[in-house]
Amino acid sequence: MKKKVLAIIMCIVMIIGILPVYAFAEGSLSAWTYKVLNESDKTAEITGYNGTETELVFPEKIDGYTMVAIADYAFEGRSTNYRNFTSVTIPETYKRIGHCNFNYYRDLMEINLPHTLTFIGMYSFVGSGAYIENDYNCTRNNEYPVFYIGEYCISCRQTLANEIVYTIKPGTKLIASGAFYHCQYLRGVIIPEGVEYINESAFLSCNFSCLVIPSTVKEIGDYAFIMRYGCFAYIPETVERISDSICEDNEFRSTIYGVKGSEAERVVLARNIKFVEIKDILRGDVDGDGILSINDYASMKSNVLCEIEYKGENEIIGDMNGDCVIDGFDLFRVDMAINGMA
Repeated sequence: MKKKVLAIIMCIVMIIGILPVYAFAEGSLSAWTYKVLNESDKTAEITGYNGTETELVFPEKIDGYTMVAIADYAFEGRSTNYRNFTSVTIPETYKRIGHCNFNYYRDLMEINLPHTLTFIGMYSFVGSGAYIENDYNCTRNNEYPVFYIGEYCISCRQTLANEIVYTIKPGTKLIASGAFYHCQYLRGVIIPEGVEYINESAFLSCNFSCLVIPSTVKEIGDYAFIMRYGCFAYIPETVERISDSICEDNEFRSTIYGVKGSEAERVVLARNIKFVEIKDILRGDVDGDGILSINDYASMKSNVLCEIEYKGENEIIGDMNGDCVIDGFDLFRVDMAINGMA
C-alpha cells in the first residue's frame, strides 16, 4: 500500500515538473502582439512582446499569419516595452526589421539574423551590448568602429577616423538604414561585390560624394544618397529598384552615371537629376578636353598627393579601376593609357 501511495506521489511530482514546459510551449504565442499587413497572403508584423523570456526567439506564424517583419519602435530601447533580453533569434520568414529596435539593450549580447532580410531600420541594435562590445574590440585592436551583425553592415561611429576611405567588409549583403549617417570625416566608402541592398538614408549627410555601386546590388532605398555636396554615383543596369527620392533635396547638385534605358535613367527622368550615359565617360579625362594627356596625369597626381581635392564628377572620372578612390593604381593606368599601353 505504501509503495502504491509513493508511486502515485512520484507521478504527481513528475507531472507537476513537466507542466511549466508544456504550458510555455502551448501558450508562448499569446505573449506576442502583431499587426496584419496583408489579409490575402496572410502576412503580419510583430508589434510587441509581453512575456518574461530573456532569450527571445521570434515566431514564424501566429494564428495562421506568417510573420515577415518587426514593426518600427516595437522594441525601442528607451520605451516602456524594454526587456532585459540577452539574445534575439529571428527566423527566415522575416524580411524587415523596422526603425529603432533593440537599441540600447545593454544586456543583448547575442543577435541571430536570417539571410532573408532586405531592410534593417535606422538605430536598430545600436547601443546594444553587442554593439558596445564591438566598439570596445575595435578600439582595442585599432580597427575602425563599424558595427556588423553577420552579413549586415548596421552602423558606423560618427567619429570614424579622419580622412579615410572605408571598405565595407567582403561578404556583406546589406547596408542598413542610416548606416553611415553623418560620418563626416570619411573621404569615401568602397562597396564590394556581394552587397545586394542599400537601405534608406544609408549615406545621409556624409561629406564625400562619390559612390560606385557594384553589379550585385538589387535595391537602393529612399534618401540613400543625400550627401552634403550632392551625389555623383555610378549605378549599373543590373540594379532592379531605385527610389525616386534617392537624391532628394540635392538633385541639382547630383549626377547619376549609368546605362541608357536602365532603372538609373528612369529615376533621372522622374526627378531633376543630371544623367550621363556611362559610354560617354573617358576614364581619367579629369580636365574634360576629350583626350588623356599629361595634364590629366599631373592633376590626378596632385589629388593623390592631397595638393588639390576632387569632389563630385572628377572623383568618378579619375577613378580608373572603379574602387571609388583615386590612388597610385589609377595613376599607373592613366600613364599606361597615355603611352598607348592599355
